[in-house]
Amino acid sequence: MEPIRLGVRAGELLERAAAAPSGRAADTVHGGHEHALRQTLLAPTAGTGLRPAGGRNR
Repeated sequence: MEPIRLGVRAGELLERAAAAPSGRAADTVHGGHEHALRQTLLAPTAGTGLRPAGGRNR
């Protein structure tokens, strides 16, 4: 697996988020010695929020 540059990936996600109706974009990044670690990189546009799990407003 090729190493990634998070700044570059974040810029790409912000472009996708700006074009998305939801104003958000995300991608999963794999890492660790055996690529067993996963992290999700989120890119919301300004003024866009995330709802709690389950999507219910409280």
